[in-house]
Amino acid sequence: DRYAQKDATRAFVIGDLAIAVIEPDPKWPKKDVGRVTHIDGEQLTITLPGRPIGTTMAQVDAQFGTHAAQVVGRIDRSIVHR
Repeated sequence: DRYAQKDATRAFVIGDLAIAVIEPDPKWPKKDVGRVTHIDGEQLTITLPGRPIGTTMAQVDAQFGTHAAQVVGRIDRSIVHR
């Protein structure tokens, strides 16, 4: 998540890749990557590997890059260039 380039507008459409908080914690929230499968106002359904979760836009980060390979490549480049 810290290497992801995030879209501050959170302008989600169905099928977008999203980083969702799955276990809130003030210091170390647990997050997972999934796809947006339903939007109803500020409410989203994100399908994570193995299960869908309901959440709000405030609990989800949109990221630039629509394919997992783009995200992995960006992380790889970030680590290599440090």
